[in-house]
Amino acid sequence: MKQHQKKTAQRHRRLSRLILAGTLFATAMLTIAAVINRSRQVTYAKENALERSAEMRDVKAEELRAAAARLRVAIDQQTGQVRPLTQQEAQDLATELKRLANKSEQGLTPVSHADGTVSLNLEDRFQNVALAKKNADGTVEQACVDNPKAGAEFFGIDQKLVDPEAKSSSSPKSTKN
Repeated sequence: MKQHQKKTAQRHRRLSRLILAGTLFATAMLTIAAVINRSRQVTYAKENALERSAEMRDVKAEELRAAAARLRVAIDQQTGQVRPLTQQEAQDLATELKRLANKSEQGLTPVSHADGTVSLNLEDRFQNVALAKKNADGTVEQACVDNPKAGAEFFGIDQKLVDPEAKSSSSPKSTKN
C-alpha cells in the first residue's frame, strides 16, 4: 500500500510539474504574441507617420515654392539695386507674414485617440519665420520672428498692414553678414 501511495504521489508531482510547465509555456507564448503584435502596431504607426510626414514635406515644399514665386526681391530695373517695395508688394509680404506667424487658436480642433492621447494639428501656425534683406550698403541682415509685427518692423513696412490696430512693435533679433 505504501508503494501505491508513493506512485500516486509521484504521478501527482509529475502532473503538477506538467501543468506548471504548460502554464508557463502558454504564458510565454501569449507574452511573445503580445510583444509581436505591439511591435507590428508600432511599426505600422511609424510607417504611417513617415508616410504622412513625407506627404506634408511635399505639401510644404510646394507652398514654399508658391510663396517664393509671390515674393520676389524688389530690384530697380534701371540701377539694378534693391528698391523700396510697392504698396502691393508690401501688402503681399504682410499677408505672408500674417499667415506664417499666425498664433490664433481659432478653428483648431483637438483629436482624441484610442490610447488616451490628444493631438492638435496646428495647421502651419505658431511658426518662427526666418527673414533676410539686403541693405543699401550691400550687407545682408537676418532675423527670426515669431509674430507679423516683428516681421513688418524688420522689413520697414507699415505695421497696420499686419495689424490694423497696431500701436507698438517688438524688435526682432537680427544679424548682419
